[in-house]
Amino acid sequence: MDETVDHDRRMDLVIYLGNMVVPIEVKIWDRDQIRQLYDYYQYFAQIRNQNGTFEICDLTPSGRKPSEISISDSEKKQWLASGEY
Repeated sequence: MDETVDHDRRMDLVIYLGNMVVPIEVKIWDRDQIRQLYDYYQYFAQIRNQNGTFEICDLTPSGRKPSEISISDSEKKQWLASGEY
């Protein structure tokens, strides 16, 4: 099922398995949105509150990595590490 996170963004699929959460974003036709994965990461980091684990899955047909605009907060220069998505 999808889940609405902060800034009215919706994760395409979120799987809850005990203490583990697997948020999945599927990018087939859409382009990356500004701060999209970064916002998802911040949301799940807050709700997990260090109780349990999560890693965001960003699925694309070609296996391409997310764009810098999706994983960064350019104003604060904060980035997701590759192990977090």
